[in-house]
Amino acid sequence: MQLPKFLSSSAGRTLFISLTFWLLLFTYCRIHFWRDIHTSFFQSKIAYDFKYTLIRHQQAQDHLRNLKTQSSHVTKGSSHPDICVAVVTVKRQGEQYIDAALGSLLQGLNAYERKQLQLMVLFADPDPTIHPSWNLPWLEKAADWTGTYNVSDEVHSQLREWMEQSSQRSFFEKEAFDYTYALSLCHETSAPYILMLEDDVIAADSWLAKTTQSLRQIEKKATEHDDPYFNWFYFRLFWFEPGMQWATDNASWVPHMYFTVLLGTFVVSGLLLLSRRCKGRSEKCSKLGAWWIPDGWTIIVLSLVTTPAFVILFFMVGKEGLMPTRGVFPMRWGCCTQAMVYPRDHVPPLVEWIHERDKVSIDVMVERYADEKRLERLAIAPQLMQHVGLSSTRDSKEEELMRIRALQFEDHDVAKLKKDHTKLTSPWLSD
Repeated sequence: MQLPKFLSSSAGRTLFISLTFWLLLFTYCRIHFWRDIHTSFFQSKIAYDFKYTLIRHQQAQDHLRNLKTQSSHVTKGSSHPDICVAVVTVKRQGEQYIDAALGSLLQGLNAYERKQLQLMVLFADPDPTIHPSWNLPWLEKAADWTGTYNVSDEVHSQLREWMEQSSQRSFFEKEAFDYTYALSLCHETSAPYILMLEDDVIAADSWLAKTTQSLRQIEKKATEHDDPYFNWFYFRLFWFEPGMQWATDNASWVPHMYFTVLLGTFVVSGLLLLSRRCKGRSEKCSKLGAWWIPDGWTIIVLSLVTTPAFVILFFMVGKEGLMPTRGVFPMRWGCCTQAMVYPRDHVPPLVEWIHERDKVSIDVMVERYADEKRLERLAIAPQLMQHVGLSSTRDSKEEELMRIRALQFEDHDVAKLKKDHTKLTSPWLSD
């Protein structure tokens, strides 16, 4: 068939309409999915840039300025809080993140929420006076407890030795000690939940309301042995996207795509050929197919061009783009310990287990404990916490730390979060 004749034919028009629609969808995907790491539209050069974090950081700083100048009574946590938050902080090289972290945790909380929160800050330097935020007046207003280790001279000497040594083993020993010490501090309160935070996080507006709502939903599904969250161990408020995949193998989508293309081509061509055979066979068939009976070239275009093109685009978008995870969901694997909520009953056995084991990275130890005890691990999407640290106590490279980011966190909408916060807290305030 000659090109001009083909372009004016039914097959040509079908090809033109299909490609036009495909290009429009492709352009939309490039604009919409550039921050999704599991799509072909991911743009690594800009995907890790802060957006909502910058807004939240400014809100946190504004809150701290108001707190520093506030002379009237400041609302603090009650003696029977719902959640105890333990923040472990050490002096870092360069920027200190603890101020913005605390500011973001407190900014936007109403008096009722603040009372339900017991905020504890552990200064984990053997000599806490070297930390720029140690004993600052505003910190006493912000936190319910600030302090350092209450240990024997022997243990304190061991902590100092771990800090002075540069070995990986010493780092892991000190990290595990700090984590379990902070867990135990919060466990001494009556809080049913303990939130462990690193000092280089930023919390989203409404984080406490959404966390509380999620914990209530989890507990409703954790009352019986057959319930999906019966043996839940932790609830992540921060995670980063490489943990969300089509399957465990990053390349496993390729055979799925090939199979789906072949299946789609077979099904579409079969249906179209069936419609041609149906033509004229019966009055019913004629009525059903009278509006359009494809010719041979049109069937070829739809089967070998249109169908494969849209199937490939489907896989280019990826799982999260097509079916985004929202709310509480099970997570079989998780990296890092930036923001994790534990039910208090799990804390004593976890602390004891960590003390008895050879030390590795604390996030690995937590995961090994969950594997050994066959416990359920949960997370929330979109994330309610962001990791902002670019300096590390373990000398990680800045490029590595920059990749530990919650990409969905940056798409939070300020107005929507504020509206959600008001909606979630209004029943509490009306009680």
